[in-house]
Amino acid sequence: RRVPDGGGGAACTFRRYAPHRYYFGSGPPPPFLADATYIRGAPPIYMKTEGAPTKVCLDPSEWEPDVDQVSAGVGGPSTGGGASRPFSDGQNPSVLSLSRLDHGADGGPGKIEPGTLSVLWEIHGKALHGMFLATVTVGDSQCSWKDTEEQKRAQNASTRKKPPTKRTLVLLLDAALHTVGQATLHIERDAKWGKLPPKEKETAPDHVSPTPDPDRWERTAMEMDDTRLFVHDGKLHVLYRNGPMFGYEDQVVQRVYIERGLQSQGTEWAGGFQAYVKASEAVRLCCGRNMAMLEDATGELHTVMWVDPVTVLPLASAAKYRAAHPESSDIHGTNGMMVRLPGQPDEFLGIAHFHRPKGRGTTDYARHGHHYTHAFYTLVGNYGSGDDGTGGAAYRLGRLSDEFLFASPSAAGEDADIIQFASGLDLVPSSSTPGGHTAVISYGINDCEGAITTVELTDVLAMLLEVEKGQEVAGLMLPPLPGDWKTAES
Repeated sequence: RRVPDGGGGAACTFRRYAPHRYYFGSGPPPPFLADATYIRGAPPIYMKTEGAPTKVCLDPSEWEPDVDQVSAGVGGPSTGGGASRPFSDGQNPSVLSLSRLDHGADGGPGKIEPGTLSVLWEIHGKALHGMFLATVTVGDSQCSWKDTEEQKRAQNASTRKKPPTKRTLVLLLDAALHTVGQATLHIERDAKWGKLPPKEKETAPDHVSPTPDPDRWERTAMEMDDTRLFVHDGKLHVLYRNGPMFGYEDQVVQRVYIERGLQSQGTEWAGGFQAYVKASEAVRLCCGRNMAMLEDATGELHTVMWVDPVTVLPLASAAKYRAAHPESSDIHGTNGMMVRLPGQPDEFLGIAHFHRPKGRGTTDYARHGHHYTHAFYTLVGNYGSGDDGTGGAAYRLGRLSDEFLFASPSAAGEDADIIQFASGLDLVPSSSTPGGHTAVISYGINDCEGAITTVELTDVLAMLLEVEKGQEVAGLMLPPLPGDWKTAES
């Protein structure tokens, strides 16, 4: 599918929310913010980005054919047929730069081998190096959480009470971050997938040969919550959760396959593709929270189970891990793949988040967590004895920034959305600094829509402060000084 207008039309504008969905829309900081502890006692600042964020755009017409794609923008005119925004514009996108495509004889950690995306290479050629892949989940959004009927009408909110679909999409974005291709990520049911049994196609012939038939198995669209794209061993992978199938403490890792799809009819875009994972290749991980992956200099894949205390295990060990989370701060990893810092083969950059208050109970703010902040952190390898006590490789906390917010793209003044979930982080060559790099960050807004923003890596590095060897985040959490909470500082 091709998103109308390449993602630049009225159907793809950031939404406005009711006052209770912004940090300061309803007044000064509530007590659970003013009385909380923060990294180094510093309340969050606004992140210095290169410009306004870009909305992650998708085409919902397959599951919401009644949505008016032209007049669904904020304040857009009614067509008389109840035109409204979609139920969800996609939640928590994860973006991956295709500048890592490797077409030489030798690959390396983080590189994508040629055959992985051969279908897209045939369509786009060398332009693919400047493009991006992204995943986004469409499901039970919170676009109008606890809004009044008047507020819903003002926002052209969907009148649906339940999500029309629960699925994950793979998007192809051009260099300007506009969506030029879209496919639903399917499960090929060649084995049991969580609680879902294997299933052959109804038209599958009798099989007497032991040779696998690639067309034998049914492919089903299933929701994969909080998907994160990453590259390992030259191949595309996804990390995700599915509570009903695998339990709410587990995450799953699987390889993603991209194949040629049917050509889109009635459009000028002929680059159809399809995406799927194989149930037989699912690797189940327990029991971290918002885990991240890390590929070391040798190409071995590790799992960052916890940011505090730092717990990093080889993938095989992480699949057997069942220890309870030690007492710590409430920081959690967010992005799916730790990014190796240029010139630092054993230091990896990630994003972590807090939400306040600590619990995840339903409130007037959100269904679960709210009032998020983020922080950059790095993990450094080769520390201590080389053993973290659980049989895994040893990593320690290297550097840690103070907490920050992304300025809301839709607030009337300087403010932030109460749910901001940074699920994607990657580095691309800088367009302004020769030899430099730019961090590309994708994040969800209010469990309703997605955004992508860019930050110069030099600005990220300036925010990162060294921590003492053996120091964990919990030891850096302090209450702010009286009067330190400001609404606009950066």
